[in-house]
Amino acid sequence: MFKSINLTDFKGIRKCEKPIELSKFNLLIGPNNSGKTSILEALYLSINPWISPWPFNKTEDRAKMILFNKIHSGWISLIYRYYGLSKLESTLNVGSRISVLIGSHDAICFIDGKELTDFKSLSGALRNLYIIKSDDELADCIAYIPSDNRFLSRLIELITKKENWFKVQKTDVHSKIVKDFVSKVVSDDFTDVTIQFSEMVVRREIKPGGSTAYIDVRDLGDGVERFLAVGLWLEALNPKMVLWDDLEASAHPALISQIIRWLGEHDWQVVATTHSLDVLHEFVLAEPEDARVIQLKKSKNDVLSYKVLSLKEVEELFKRGLDVRKLLNW
Repeated sequence: MFKSINLTDFKGIRKCEKPIELSKFNLLIGPNNSGKTSILEALYLSINPWISPWPFNKTEDRAKMILFNKIHSGWISLIYRYYGLSKLESTLNVGSRISVLIGSHDAICFIDGKELTDFKSLSGALRNLYIIKSDDELADCIAYIPSDNRFLSRLIELITKKENWFKVQKTDVHSKIVKDFVSKVVSDDFTDVTIQFSEMVVRREIKPGGSTAYIDVRDLGDGVERFLAVGLWLEALNPKMVLWDDLEASAHPALISQIIRWLGEHDWQVVATTHSLDVLHEFVLAEPEDARVIQLKKSKNDVLSYKVLSLKEVEELFKRGLDVRKLLNW
């Protein structure tokens, strides 16, 4: 989907030394304040800053900014030193170029030099940037999972609404994700996830052919709860790109391994961030298709640079007893 992205005066980044080239599965590493989350947010805003992704209600105007208002403090927080304009420039695999200009109160999106005012008028490859849900509804093709508990709470709240849960059930993911994923990281024999009294619960067979118990998802641990909510959403939406901040949050290494393999089995493009050595180990072991590690660093004058490492290169560093997260001299 995205071939590259370039950031100018975006958040704490004055400019990029060169555009950031992306593959199918990208794992971003780097010190705190090196630009990892900024790249995810820039990608998320690049297609169309205004479109409303499910499970956010399409009646909520400017849904992306609703999310950013909760995480940050509005448009102005996305501008370098809080004054002027931010510019995001990206190229797509279909050959188109997208530019987004962000001001203190608004944003404008251009595709191949033409301002995007009516995305329904797009045709051909550009129309494929969006997910067509019905004749009168398009959804964002990008799913962004911020490292923010308020987002997770809101996601669970929306998933458990009747009309959204029907969308989940129609895909049969409520059963598939438990059998193919959760059962591999917990010892209990769960069959599916369902809704009881507006709460997500998993169904457990006490013994084959015997009684059934329902366990609150929150009682399985934060990591499993987080993945179940995100997994149900992603499987139902089936986006073209997944942006996941702090992939390791609340997750045991066995859970991390399954998440990476699950992400790699889909056709979507993935850009994820991590501080975890466990994630890097499991990433190398899983060997997702067309995968790379992108190591970021930011200079004292806020210029972002990066280095691309193949899985083999990361594996060699592990064998030499070196921590790739600390190797920032290039």
